[in-house]
Amino acid sequence: MNKRATLAAGLVLIVTLGISGCRAEPGADASPGPSASPTQSGDAAPGGPENPAPENPGPENGEGAPPEQVRGIINSTALGSCDTTPGTVVAEGTVTAPEDGTVRISVSWTDADTSAILTKQQAELTDLSAGEETTWRVEAELPPTDVTVRCVLGSTLVPAA
Repeated sequence: MNKRATLAAGLVLIVTLGISGCRAEPGADASPGPSASPTQSGDAAPGGPENPAPENPGPENGEGAPPEQVRGIINSTALGSCDTTPGTVVAEGTVTAPEDGTVRISVSWTDADTSAILTKQQAELTDLSAGEETTWRVEAELPPTDVTVRCVLGSTLVPAA
């Protein structure tokens, strides 16, 4: 067999093994796991009644609380305004606590192209009652930059003990 035929046979074998490795075993659950993409055309959007948004505890948001008690509540949080001009920047908005507890708001000012964090700030709203809408505000110093700046909002709840 010449080199081209051997190479072609090797490629066919690799492709065949790769494709067969992607198939589910007979009788196996073919539903997507937790890392599957959230929707495809025609699927319910995350956060809807058929497909609730997942809880997303963040590593830096759970200080002092077990991770299973801290959960993301971004759907209950609104960013009203956010300055993006270098210097002192302010972001403000509202949050409605879904249950009694402490809400931690974080705002990151990022490079819109690379998502690199240029600066960030957090606020902690304590002793909130379920259903209570509260305003929040954070200030930070944004260094001089030529990039397009984007504000990224985060919000977590630590339930009352």
